[in-house]
Amino acid sequence: MNKTDILSEVKNELRKQMVNKQENTEISKQAQGEPEYLFWCLSITIIILMMW
Repeated sequence: MNKTDILSEVKNELRKQMVNKQENTEISKQAQGEPEYLFWCLSITIIILMMW
């Protein structure tokens, strides 16, 4: 896989997360508070690493 493929995978995953965001937000806020924050940090970190 080259960088473009990996970035496509990340973008697809982000799209899935956005589609499921309302459900995930409802469930996760009850469960853990703010796991979405961790998800976004992880995603941004992956994207930054792919740019190097």
